[in-house]
Amino acid sequence: MLISGNVYQIIHVVLDVILLLLLMHIIRNKNRKDPLVPRDVIDTLEKTIEQTREINTQFETALSERKTIIEKLVGELDRKLQKANQAITKLEKIQGDTSGGFARNQSPATSNDIIKKILTNLDDGLSIDEICSKYNKPRGEVELIVRLYSQSKSHLRQHVNTS
Repeated sequence: MLISGNVYQIIHVVLDVILLLLLMHIIRNKNRKDPLVPRDVIDTLEKTIEQTREINTQFETALSERKTIIEKLVGELDRKLQKANQAITKLEKIQGDTSGGFARNQSPATSNDIIKKILTNLDDGLSIDEICSKYNKPRGEVELIVRLYSQSKSHLRQHVNTS
């Protein structure tokens, strides 16, 4: 039987009080010719013991139910953590595959070559969609390169005109 420390202490105190009362009753009635322990005291003790057992049973049942609930919650949390870790792994893989549009092991020279090719193709009249499919690049990346190129080109024109 599982008994919590507090419940055990309460039961122990109750039984000590009952024993103390019983001893006081025995001492007080020692000189009487009545039976040593009156029947009503025995009945009260039996009721108290039975109530203590019922409380203990209720406590064990509640504890068992809570343990089952906690085990289910821990299992559910474990499953959710596994799913989250799988999702993180997938995201890291996707991020590694795209890594800003350029592979992580791609050198800056290669990146500059692709930018030059994109800009040359744009100057040659290819559409952004055609450039995207030709170099297998996302549309947003190609548009960003074109916007940055346009801004730097206009900045160069302003610089040349002011000189």
